[in-house]
Amino acid sequence: KGALESLAAGSEITAVFGADGKLSGEATINRYSTAYEASGETMTIDAAIATTKMAGPKKLMRQEAAYLAALPKTATFTIEGDELWLRDADGAAQAHFVAAE
Repeated sequence: KGALESLAAGSEITAVFGADGKLSGEATINRYSTAYEASGETMTIDAAIATTKMAGPKKLMRQEAAYLAALPKTATFTIEGDELWLRDADGAAQAHFVAAE
């Protein structure tokens, strides 16, 4: 829809950016993994995203699909305190994360 949306109540999306170039986490219903590269403030995320194949409520499956589709659009990232922003080449936010305590 061109803007970030809040997560559905009771749902969670996580992202772990490993030093080995692997991105993995929970995409709402399913676990996912892919490769990424970051340098300076630029980032690319591989569109070949592997996921588990569990099903869930339609609303949560739509949320998951939107998240997974947004990841490969990432062109830049910024870290502001404990927050990570992923943005596309036009500067539009694709994802926003807050570090876990």
